[in-house]
Amino acid sequence: MKSLLLLAIGLLVPTADAGKKKKSDSAEASAPVETQTGLTGDFPSDAASQAFAEKLVALQISDFRAVDGAGANVVFSSMSFAGDNTWGAVGYTDFGDERMDCKESGKWSMEPASSKTEATVVWTVEKTDCVGREAGVETRMAVELTGDGWTVAFR
Repeated sequence: MKSLLLLAIGLLVPTADAGKKKKSDSAEASAPVETQTGLTGDFPSDAASQAFAEKLVALQISDFRAVDGAGANVVFSSMSFAGDNTWGAVGYTDFGDERMDCKESGKWSMEPASSKTEATVVWTVEKTDCVGREAGVETRMAVELTGDGWTVAFR
């Protein structure tokens, strides 16, 4: 009887651990992509470009419409650029009467800045689960950093 009880307890422990792992995986999937601060990537070395990149990396972007034109409306609730030339975003694809949560990440680069607050930034999608988007898509924008935000013009 004692060995049967120990066997039953032994079978329950892995099941409890598996349940905990599922919760952790699900929480990780819904959490925003974390990025690092500081410049460790490949950026133009002039003072204006370095200052621009540092400001962009420090910027917390929210409610950004990632697509300019027809098709699915992809809105990033949270987007950030990291100092190692990576970026990440969580948001949703908006179909008007329906929204689907999604996540994207990839690499980014910049051309030499025209000032400490203006530069052309290019980012490439490497991973996405946003409907209507695919890996390899490149976005090029003129970016102006303003106080605690930004203005952009798609190119």
